[in-house]
Amino acid sequence: MLCLQFVQVFTRSAATVDGRRGGIFQLLDGSVSGEFSELVPDQRIEMRWRFRTWPNDHYATISLELVDRGDATELKLECRGVPAGEEETTREGWNRFYFQAIKQTFGY
Repeated sequence: MLCLQFVQVFTRSAATVDGRRGGIFQLLDGSVSGEFSELVPDQRIEMRWRFRTWPNDHYATISLELVDRGDATELKLECRGVPAGEEETTREGWNRFYFQAIKQTFGY
């Protein structure tokens, strides 16, 4: 439940998040959806992820790796399988709706 509340706070919208392997998520009024394929607490999240405007049943593979740097955590993001021509929109979306929103909401 904590994961869902965290997501709803920074996205400022209703969300569905089943935070377990095979669990599905839907964010930003249905604009983003997918499924968690790997979850390693404090280390790694991998998911099948898509924008609603992408071709039907087309998913990218998103890998988020968390690296403990002592007084900070480094986040490494890898995104594979974005439809041709959607790369910049996807990059801007991640920056705006995830990274900037989390920074504005929580201060990091």
